[in-house]
Amino acid sequence: MPAYAVNRDRAVWGVVDGEAAIINVDTSFYYGLNATGTFIWTLLVENELSLDQIVARVSTRYRCPESEVREDVRRVLEQLREEQLILER
Repeated sequence: MPAYAVNRDRAVWGVVDGEAAIINVDTSFYYGLNATGTFIWTLLVENELSLDQIVARVSTRYRCPESEVREDVRRVLEQLREEQLILER
């Protein structure tokens, strides 16, 4: 199963008022993440994780069944990957 990690060569970031602000250094595009997206981003800053691991942690944090958060987590990861802010290994 693939794992995801922050693309440290392309992304610079900070957390402001509980929300991640990310800049793609190649394109200069700015991305803002909501609280859940920021939680996912923070997980990936700290560790390389699989989709299942991220889903489990989001599920625990927000007290929602994994089946309810899986598609949303997958979508966030796909968007971050498409923007080359994270790597899929």
